[in-house]
Amino acid sequence: MLSKSNLELIFEVVQHATGEYTASCLNARIDDSRCLDLRDLNAKITDAVDRYFEGREKPPPSAIHLMFVQDSPA
Repeated sequence: MLSKSNLELIFEVVQHATGEYTASCLNARIDDSRCLDLRDLNAKITDAVDRYFEGREKPPPSAIHLMFVQDSPA
C-alpha cells in the first residue's frame, strides 16, 4: 500500500520477443503501459502515474523501480 508521505512504485517491465515492452505496476492499481522503445515507455509510465493521481494530491516520488525481464518463447 502507498503512504501519503512516501511514494515508492515498483513496475515489472517485460521485453517480449517482438521487441515490445509491457510495464505493470506491482504495488498500485496503475494502468499497464505498452510500447516499442524505452523512451516511449518512460513517457507512458509517467502519464499512467499522473492519471492514477488525477484529482488527488500526488506525493513526491521517493523511488520508481523498474524491474526488467525478458519474455522467453514457449
